[in-house]
Amino acid sequence: KEMERRIAGLWQEILGIDKIGIHDDFFELGGNSLNIVQLNGLLKKELDRDIP
Repeated sequence: KEMERRIAGLWQEILGIDKIGIHDDFFELGGNSLNIVQLNGLLKKELDRDIP
């Protein structure tokens, strides 16, 4: 559950949204391919491992 909170926090940061739900869709919330690249970089930094 902690991992979900960390990832949701990154989504909120990138998308500029106050609250993200577990069933929300990144793209429906306004995310795009450039945001995914940004998210991937933040996930690598946050988790200290490569994300394929």
